[in-house]
Amino acid sequence: MLSDVPLESLAMLVLMRTAHYNMAHLKDEFVQNNTQAVMANLAPTLRGMVPYAAQRLLDLLELCVKKIAVLNSRVVESMNGEREDSPDGLMAQLGVYRGCLNVLLEIVNNTLRASLLENPDLVYAILRKQEVLSRAEEVQGAAARVVGADDEELEATRGLLANMGQVAGYFQAAVDRELHALLESQRTTEQVMAVIRGHLQGPSVPRDLILHHEVAELTFR
Repeated sequence: MLSDVPLESLAMLVLMRTAHYNMAHLKDEFVQNNTQAVMANLAPTLRGMVPYAAQRLLDLLELCVKKIAVLNSRVVESMNGEREDSPDGLMAQLGVYRGCLNVLLEIVNNTLRASLLENPDLVYAILRKQEVLSRAEEVQGAAARVVGADDEELEATRGLLANMGQVAGYFQAAVDRELHALLESQRTTEQVMAVIRGHLQGPSVPRDLILHHEVAELTFR
């Protein structure tokens, strides 16, 4: 049961549940765009995200990566005459999910930029999902090859992932340094979170940690 959940985290949880269900089952572009628009407007206000909310945000990003990977394969199969689906229709779907992925990455980036120090659980969620970040760039690159261009979506993805990679790299190095006596499988959530909180509460975090690549401030009306 969730208790003592900030209003912003609660609102994000409701929105993420809607977005996840829509992406997995309904596949309604209007619902997805509007849900993520509200999430984007909330992002700069998110402080003290609860662990479940931070985890769900990265889970949603992972689902979007998987959807793009599946559509990449389907487009190629359709172009090769191995599927009855229209390549144009599949590429349209692919474009929607590629855009959704970048909006999700921008939401994470804007939350970190506005309130990195107040969101240790989001940092922890990013550390747990570092392989998803690598996979995100791979599937966007594959999609760019499918559509036949090294396009703007891919360049945006690279910049956003570079920012998150800076955060992940900084805190992963801190965890490895302070918990070097333990194998990764032996490190508990409490121990890792203690390291993250210790660095966020101290003066050592570089102020430009999330500013290496420009991030648009998303505002939807």
